[in-house]
Amino acid sequence: MEKRKNRRTNEIPRTAGKIVEYLLIRGVLFLLMVLLAVQTGMFIEPSLRTQMNTALGMEGKPLQEEHLLAQAGGVETAPWAVISLRLLNFASLPEVTVLLNGEEIAGFVHNEVTLNVRHGSVIAVRNTNVRMPVTVILSKKTSNISQPADGASVSGSGTLFFEPVVIE
Repeated sequence: MEKRKNRRTNEIPRTAGKIVEYLLIRGVLFLLMVLLAVQTGMFIEPSLRTQMNTALGMEGKPLQEEHLLAQAGGVETAPWAVISLRLLNFASLPEVTVLLNGEEIAGFVHNEVTLNVRHGSVIAVRNTNVRMPVTVILSKKTSNISQPADGASVSGSGTLFFEPVVIE
């Protein structure tokens, strides 16, 4: 009987360090079990996820479907198209620049320039060299562009304008 009593008393931690270690291990295991339970609840019930996520609360409320449809409609009503302009009789002429709606977009470093355009965009070519007139043609365009016509060209010096872009 005394052996049994000694065995029990030997298993009980006697020093303060062992008691603290014992309590820390138990506390960590308890916290891991609580964390596992919370994560399981978040995966099972989606409403818990949004309530516990502080970032979602700071960002604002999600858009409703009608707002998303309105945004999608706005993007759809403003289509983009692509036009390529080619410089004739020159391989490169960087001083000749292409203007899109009054803003300088590119120069003819190579003999072809590609632009992203929208309905109503105005394309112009600026040639400041009066002694050397240039000819620029519309070499390629996407199929949704009705004006300017494929193969349209401008030639001369100064600022030369193509027809405004019309997208079908």
